[in-house]
Amino acid sequence: NHATVHYYVYAPDQHIRAVIAFNSAGHLIHFFTAQSFLRQGLGRLLWQYAEASMLAQGNEHISVNSSCDAQGVYEAFGFYTVSSVIEASGLRFIQMRKDLSRAR
Repeated sequence: NHATVHYYVYAPDQHIRAVIAFNSAGHLIHFFTAQSFLRQGLGRLLWQYAEASMLAQGNEHISVNSSCDAQGVYEAFGFYTVSSVIEASGLRFIQMRKDLSRAR
């Protein structure tokens, strides 16, 4: 699968403050907000843009391999778990999914 990756970076002062990246197949690859920018709505704004973009590309769902600490954030965005905790290559994550048909 050679899906195109879309990166959006917020760097207002030449310092990266937030990043979201997803591929055209509807898989969220990266989603980070700098600690000093948490709870200001920046992550939600980036998420809404990414979700709208994936929906416009015709994706029926979005998938993510969530860190264990971020599970609650993704649940707040409408994701549900599809696996228990997986350990692979030194990483621990939970596979999650959001059905975009529910978002319409």
